Order: sequence, then structure tokens, then C-alpha cells
Amino acid sequence: MALGAVAMATMLVLAGCAGVLSGNPDADEIAQQLQDRQDEIDDIQGVMTIESDFDGEATETTMEFWERPNTGEHRSEVIESTGFESEGDVTVHDGTTTWIYDSEANEVTRLDLDLDLDEMEIDEGEIIESMLDEYDVEYNGTETIGDHDTHVLELTPTDEADEEFAYDELTMWVDDEYWYPVKQDATMSVGEETVTTTITYEELAFNEGIDDEKFTFDVPDGAEVVEAELPETEQFDSVSEADDATEFDVAEPDVPDEYEFDSATVSEHESETSVSLLYENDEYLFVSISETEPMTTDGETVEVGDTEATIHDMPGTTSLQFECDGLYHDVSGDLDEDELIEIAEPLSCE
Repeated sequence: MALGAVAMATMLVLAGCAGVLSGNPDADEIAQQLQDRQDEIDDIQGVMTIESDFDGEATETTMEFWERPNTGEHRSEVIESTGFESEGDVTVHDGTTTWIYDSEANEVTRLDLDLDLDEMEIDEGEIIESMLDEYDVEYNGTETIGDHDTHVLELTPTDEADEEFAYDELTMWVDDEYWYPVKQDATMSVGEETVTTTITYEELAFNEGIDDEKFTFDVPDGAEVVEAELPETEQFDSVSEADDATEFDVAEPDVPDEYEFDSATVSEHESETSVSLLYENDEYLFVSISETEPMTTDGETVEVGDTEATIHDMPGTTSLQFECDGLYHDVSGDLDEDELIEIAEPLSCE
């Protein structure tokens, strides 16, 4: 589930709801009304079902969840799933540490995320104003979903919306009392494929109190605990600066003139270094050079100079991968094979 996208869409919907119910407030008024409602929610619990269909392949996952929005504490337990999750999978975040339990493998991944929520301030007014530029909101009256009175809103992208990441269609049913999304229907294009997702909340309860024990994870008997670490990252404004920050050479790819350089990111993880270069026009182009070997995937074998490479077609992008002197290269974008090969040639083995 793309939580960031859902959160942003939720904020937009709340803003749209405020505009419908209170005339036509400006962005500051919308942000204030949103903040007032959010401040009223100390905890939420319920059952969430996510139904997805990707090019005819349907999956459904149902999980129970408990959350304290103001502290970041969260727990979810998978009840049943036909997707990647399994019955009995558990995720717990206690405010500083995330525990992810894979019930089939009987393995726990522990990840320290010591985030200072007070320092992570978000200007909700600016976010909402930006989102309102990207979507038109149409109010479609009220509807009862379960035992909730809701406001129905239809969202359609404007010309300002990012074509790669925007929903094609989005319908939200927003709880009248807390402005919380009780149901969401979304359609998004991924390359030539279409993804539809329906998220439904049932048995929702607000501010009933949640025991602290819910946000404590007990390792199951016999489970292996794996300590995961986040990579250390640093961003640079040029390829040459990224080159200076690494022990291996970072060559300039032969990027088409219509693409502009955006950023270079150097990551260190478990003594291995990766460099990611981002270029953009209306589409994104990614170039990565890494000491970490990627997962093996099937694809067509091609030549980049004298270097053997593999090309993979995926929804919305094509990826060209090859290894050279112990470094693993990946050039990815919505481009054809010849264009990717030309971009990658300066990176190939000499």
C-alpha cells in the first residue's frame, strides 16, 4: 500500500470537504480546519480491506490495525490475504523501532527509526494548496457506509497533476464526524496497464483508548530476528560532486538534451556504496551505479559497447542493467532500447 499517496489524497479530500461545507475557504482556512479535526483524534482502530486489480490480476488483503496518529505508534495484523502478505503477518512501530514479522518464514525484521515528530513539521496549508492545484473536487452529496454518515467526493486530475503519479479517478467517502476516509476507490495508470484499488474501513473506533501493550512487539518462539539498517545518504548538485564523494569513478551518462539533471544521491549501506542520478523532463530518467548486486531478473540480452547487458520491460519503464569491474549499473526510464543503450555507453567497460 502506498501510504504516502493515501495520506496526501486524504489531506486533499479533507480540504475539499471543508470547502464544500464551509463555503469557499482559502488554503490557510482549510489547513486550520484540517488541523482542528486531526487534533481531535488521539487513537484509531478498526479493520482495513485493500482490494487491488493490476491488469486483471486481483488481490485482497484484510488487516486489523491500531494507531495513535500523534505519536506515530502503529500496529497491524494480517487476517487474510491473497497478495504478498500472509495470515499472521504483523507490523508494529512503537515510536522509535519498527518490527516486521513474516509469519511464513517465522522471521522478524527490526528497524530503528528514531524520528523526532516535533522536528518533522509539515506546512499542511502549502501541501493542500498544491494538491488543490492538481485535482478538481466535486461534491456528490452524502451516503451511509456501514454505520458512518459520509460525504462523497469525486477527484479528477487537472493539467497541473503529475501524469506519472496522479490518480486517473479517485472517489472518497469521508466520515462526517472526524473527516476520516471510510472508503476509497482509486484508478491509476502504470504505463499501459491500469491499477484499481478499493480501500474499505470497518469497525472503526475513535478515541476509545488503546493499551500500550498493542505497540509492544513480542518475538514469537523460534523466530529469527534480523537487524536492518537504513543507508546513510547525501545529496549533491552535480555528477562531479558525487564522483568526488565515492572511491569509484562516476561517469557522466550520455543523456538526451531534453532531459535536465536534477540530483545525485550517494548512499552507504553495510560498507557498500551506491550512486543514483536523477534526470527529468516530462518523464524521469534514473541512472544508478552500485557495489551491491541487484536481484536477478529475466530479460533480453543486448550489448552496451563491448559489455553484455540485460534489458527488462516493466509497467511504465524499461530498465537496462549490466556489470562492469565489480560495479552494477542500471539505466531506467520510459525510453526505447536504442536510447537506453546510447545513454549507458559512457558507463560500459572499456
